[in-house]
Amino acid sequence: MKIQYVKIGNYRNLNDCEVFFHKDSNYIIGENNIGKSNLLSLLDTVFAGRSFTETDFEDETCPIEVTLQLYLSEHEQGFFGDLFSPEDSNVINIIITQDINEALQERENKYIFRLVIYDIIILVIHIKVGFLV
Repeated sequence: MKIQYVKIGNYRNLNDCEVFFHKDSNYIIGENNIGKSNLLSLLDTVFAGRSFTETDFEDETCPIEVTLQLYLSEHEQGFFGDLFSPEDSNVINIIITQDINEALQERENKYIFRLVIYDIIILVIHIKVGFLV
């Protein structure tokens, strides 16, 4: 799978930004504070399946919008069912949007989950200590 194209809206300092990738190799070069690291951070967030955070929003009243176009090798095509482009079955288009409320809710859910896991670990430690005494 190779990234062919990314369109970014409202992500940090990348707003209404389009990036076209070469099929063989790509270099991200530019002045300081132009968004090179932000582009890599966005791709990391998207491909790791993580939620955006409130600091990722350039404008908190608008959602973050990301459009990805991915080129699939022959053996990858079956993994995405019928999500491929009608013009080219080797290409899939993915659109990701998230507003600030969804990002905050996701963070709250992770916090609650971490608390539950922490409580379970503490409970297990107490049970084990209880059996040892």
